Amino acid sequence: MIRVRDRGIGIAPELLPRIFEPFPLIDHVLEHSRGGLGIGLSLVRKLVELHGGRVVAGSDGPGKGSEFTVRLPLNTDLQAEAAASPRAAPAPVTARRARRRSWHPPQVGAPPRNRT
Repeated sequence: MIRVRDRGIGIAPELLPRIFEPFPLIDHVLEHSRGGLGIGLSLVRKLVELHGGRVVAGSDGPGKGSEFTVRLPLNTDLQAEAAASPRAAPAPVTARRARRRSWHPPQVGAPPRNRT
């Protein structure tokens, strides 16, 4: 189980049933001013369900933050396979791999970044 809590804007109780729909437009102006596209939670739900899990959202209302809980099934076959197989040595970190690790995708509407 993974649980994420924040102290952000919160979610009105009547909107919780729709929070995982694509483009819920809960507060169109606020959401887009923060760079949101309205697809993130929908993608989370689909990915979790593809793995046989479930995600739920909760909030005590506007201004009181939110909590998201992801539950995924335990795959004992994969755990046994991982424990039985020898672990390969990690690949050395090269300058190129180090740059890839620090790369972050640009936000929608952000000015273009210089590539060096």
